[in-house]
Amino acid sequence: EASARGALDRFLADAHEEGLRIAAQFPGVRLYPPVAARMARRAGFERTHMLVQSAASRALQGFLTQWRAWLTAQAPRTLRWAIDVDPQDLD
Repeated sequence: EASARGALDRFLADAHEEGLRIAAQFPGVRLYPPVAARMARRAGFERTHMLVQSAASRALQGFLTQWRAWLTAQAPRTLRWAIDVDPQDLD
């Protein structure tokens, strides 16, 4: 989430690019491009989601460990982000 759409879009584009680089190290991990949340603007904040999918829990955890470290280091302080792991099968 961010109060300004531009800052959010720039960060997510970079996060997606880095995520794709990291995902290449973990077979079966798929990272989808950012998409606007159902309620794209809520309480004065712009909201966007990225979906990461993997059939293998170990690969997903390895990916998330590395990607989270990058996100933590690179996220602007004006931006709020979270990782939500859902064991649901989306196929």
